[in-house]
Amino acid sequence: MTHAYAPDDLEARAFFDEHGYVVLTPQFSPDERARLSSALDVLLARFADEQGLALDAYLANISQWRDLWRLDEVFRGALGDARLWSTAAHFMGRKGARLLHDHVIMKPAHASGTVPWHQDYPYWPVDTAEGLSCWCPLEDVGPEGGCLEVIDGSHRWGESPPVDFLADDRGAFDTRADRVRLPVPAGSVVVLHSLTWHRTGSNREVGNRPAYISLWLPPDARYAPEHSRWHPVNEHVTVRPGEILDEDWFPLFGEREIRSNGPRPLAHEGPVSRDGLSMFDASTKIADQLRRILARAGHAGDLAGGIGRLLALEGAVTTIVRVTLSSGVAAPGGEEALRAALERLRIASEAYRLHRARNVYNGAYVEWWQVAGAAWDAELSRQPARAAEA
Repeated sequence: MTHAYAPDDLEARAFFDEHGYVVLTPQFSPDERARLSSALDVLLARFADEQGLALDAYLANISQWRDLWRLDEVFRGALGDARLWSTAAHFMGRKGARLLHDHVIMKPAHASGTVPWHQDYPYWPVDTAEGLSCWCPLEDVGPEGGCLEVIDGSHRWGESPPVDFLADDRGAFDTRADRVRLPVPAGSVVVLHSLTWHRTGSNREVGNRPAYISLWLPPDARYAPEHSRWHPVNEHVTVRPGEILDEDWFPLFGEREIRSNGPRPLAHEGPVSRDGLSMFDASTKIADQLRRILARAGHAGDLAGGIGRLLALEGAVTTIVRVTLSSGVAAPGGEEALRAALERLRIASEAYRLHRARNVYNGAYVEWWQVAGAAWDAELSRQPARAAEA
């Protein structure tokens, strides 16, 4: 079992500084965890209903929910509890902590994937890597139950560009001698430096493995959109670039301590561009595909908007399936697979539009790309040349 420290143990801070992570003994009681779990269940049932889905169909497609503290007083109370914010402040060496966002990631047994190796900070639109996350499982997490895995001491390596989860190129980390698994009992808190390389595998044990995760910044973190222009939290920022993230959506707990005199230099300018499907532009790329397919078929309708709006147009799904088959982009007899992939795209798009929820494994995008998206990408790239020839 993973060695765990009491939060006030002086050795805990020293261990965190050296290793880039630390495990704290269970901080939340069974009753407290039950209240969080119950609050989550209520929210998920509501979300499924608002999408017109049965709960099991919804949970088969969606695995991550963000900004729960803005939706439910139980989660709001958890963030205001010193066992989270004061812990974050302590391990940052501060007297206060600012929330970037909270979220839950769920990994149902034998029905979940792997979140690849990555650092957290490259995904955050702020100018400091001094932040951290507090990872709190609401159920026991065994060594094969989707537990956190870290590369010991990797927070000292510096920052790399954000990893594209659809092009995991850090597989060599799996065999490193300094890879550490962190199975922990329910209610524990794993404090993770924002530069520590980590991942979670699939849950091959039992339960749904819901983990409540809060991401914390120093009180004087400044907005740096150029560091992560695509991150969803950008839509809630009203301060100007370079200003401290002082606003209600990013609440401060404890003291408003200012140490920095201005924006800090950034280590990279965003994701490394690549061909094919990328998690950073998958929704816009696929929406553009669907729009061009419908336009090719002369579909009568407003083709503006994203995936969900396009697929909601009358006859749109039938048209996309028909044109995909008649163009030879998908093999004959593939209608069922096409319709299933389009339905998953619709669910994913609507989940994000309505509740900023998503599938952390980008499963709907991957499925469409495998069934028809990659072939359409090649087909549509030839259209300008064909038009010129005509």
